[in-house]
Amino acid sequence: MDELDQKYMSHIAFIILIYPFVHISMMVLIRKYYANNLVNLLFLILVIAESARYFNMKLRKFSEPS
Repeated sequence: MDELDQKYMSHIAFIILIYPFVHISMMVLIRKYYANNLVNLLFLILVIAESARYFNMKLRKFSEPS
């Protein structure tokens, strides 16, 4: 596991760790069902985007002639 791996794993872990707090605060602030779905969608997009960036970096690293 190199430095790049650790950086992206910590990003994804941070997003996953902060998720329940945001979810609960949104439930308290906005007692509407659709708002929670929007939050869920946002976090899903964040995790997917971060993972995509990570794999893109890995692919670029492998394709580079060393």
